[in-house]
Amino acid sequence: MFANTVKDLKQKDDVVIINTADDTNLFTYYFDKKSFLKKNLADELSTQNVFSIREAADIKNFEGNFRNRIILIQQFQQNASGHSAVDYLSSQYEAYFQTGDTSKISLVFLRRKGQ
Repeated sequence: MFANTVKDLKQKDDVVIINTADDTNLFTYYFDKKSFLKKNLADELSTQNVFSIREAADIKNFEGNFRNRIILIQQFQQNASGHSAVDYLSSQYEAYFQTGDTSKISLVFLRRKGQ
């Protein structure tokens, strides 16, 4: 589920968004087993700039943490509102790498426009 790839490529200021939140436990198990064993997983991950969302609009809850690069793990391209996380972020960010088959799960790297 891309956890090892993200672990290898994530830089200190990068933000990781896991969409959907249902995948957070599985991702964390491979990304950081110590965090996986903590009681409050969301708080533990947020110290590493890793956040999980259910809807694209949930991104607004932690936009203050964004720097230049976002790594998005996206299982469903559109959610109940019909918008994807990439759509939500596209006003300020542009995708510069995305894995091939986006019908299942994709890994997307986004950077601030003009960077």
